[in-house]
Amino acid sequence: ILKTTRSDMSIKSQGLATRGQVDVVATFVLTELPPHKPLLKTTIHVNDSFDILANGYATVVTEKDAFVRTVTELQREIIARLTMYMQRRHERATAARS
Repeated sequence: ILKTTRSDMSIKSQGLATRGQVDVVATFVLTELPPHKPLLKTTIHVNDSFDILANGYATVVTEKDAFVRTVTELQREIIARLTMYMQRRHERATAARS
């Protein structure tokens, strides 16, 4: 499950936002097939901010860049968690054979 949100963070006295934030929350389940047994379930939250500029197009570009950075960080975190899970599983299997 992937959920993304965008929010305004810094507001000027005139009520205009100057900073925005992109939040990405991913929940994933690693499942053994068969018997369809969940092995790992985790939720990861990543966010990044961007400038809200006077030029609307420039703001769209900075917001998109922030979204790309969050998804890239999310990718790294998922890989790290899966790697740690697989290492621990391998260590337990090795210890059980000893």
